[in-house]
Amino acid sequence: MFKRWKRYDPSWLVKASDDYFEEYPWLKGALEKCVKCKHKSDLYIYFTDAKNPNKNGSAWQFQESITIVGTPQGDIVIDVIRNNQIGGIEFLTKVLTT
Repeated sequence: MFKRWKRYDPSWLVKASDDYFEEYPWLKGALEKCVKCKHKSDLYIYFTDAKNPNKNGSAWQFQESITIVGTPQGDIVIDVIRNNQIGGIEFLTKVLTT
């Protein structure tokens, strides 16, 4: 599935999410930390190891999803995991058109 972690520039994601910072004051800082990723496919990028999601000992403990519409990459869904960390993003527009 994944080969290795790669460097990632989250600046487009931070800018696209600007309208949500009032509702989620921690979001900007969390997105700025997304500087490495693993591509699952053209539809999903992970920023946190998703091994054994939602199980004891896993870093991936789902908290909520935030949908951002109209980004340069189309509509996206940000998966937030415990402690307001970003687990990954789904490129929703691509999913719906694939």
